Amino acid sequence: MNEIGLDILVRTVGFRRAYLLRGFAVWVLMRMGYAFLGGGTLGLIQVAFVAAMTSGVVVIDARRRNEDLFLANLGVSRWAIALLATAIPLGLEVILRVLA
Repeated sequence: MNEIGLDILVRTVGFRRAYLLRGFAVWVLMRMGYAFLGGGTLGLIQVAFVAAMTSGVVVIDARRRNEDLFLANLGVSRWAIALLATAIPLGLEVILRVLA
């Protein structure tokens, strides 16, 4: 876990909160868009696609804000940002799969 700097990112409260909230916001927008287009429940491949797109959008946003460069100086890679941004969407997708 230390190779990608996830432990540093998790201990940094401001960035942790920001990436968790961004991941949640992107996930909600993607799910609303899917529901607006008439989609029902998501299959396993669609869930993986939503999770990958969520992490990708958050990493692109971090790159746009040059936060990835700042965090790279602290030893945090883009993979750690992607993993942290995907934590809440994957958890919520699991909950939705159990409830459906």
